[in-house]
Amino acid sequence: MSQVSGGLLAEKTTTFRLAGCGRDWVFRMVRVENEDGRAPIHFAVRMVGPEKYVYIGVYQPENGWVTMTRASQYPEDSEIVRAVRWVSSLVWSGNLDEITQRGWEFQIIGGSDDGK
Repeated sequence: MSQVSGGLLAEKTTTFRLAGCGRDWVFRMVRVENEDGRAPIHFAVRMVGPEKYVYIGVYQPENGWVTMTRASQYPEDSEIVRAVRWVSSLVWSGNLDEITQRGWEFQIIGGSDDGK
């Protein structure tokens, strides 16, 4: 598996696919800059169609975790939340081999640090 750094999910926009065990999901991490000088916010969403998504939570690039918020559309114990937390923590730690060892496929679909 190619090297992917933990910072990948903190780019402006990163879209990735997680498939296996009869599941096939597309997730997107989107960094939103704050104009008031505060640190950017990284939103984690599940893509459910072209440019249609369901909000999961806030990705924390300092530790690779996805935190639920009041606006989260999935329960904390849902399969979607467990999956995005699992894969984001493995990307963050650089331990991508575990994904394939467990029968899953991880694929970067798109990423941009310039907002394109």
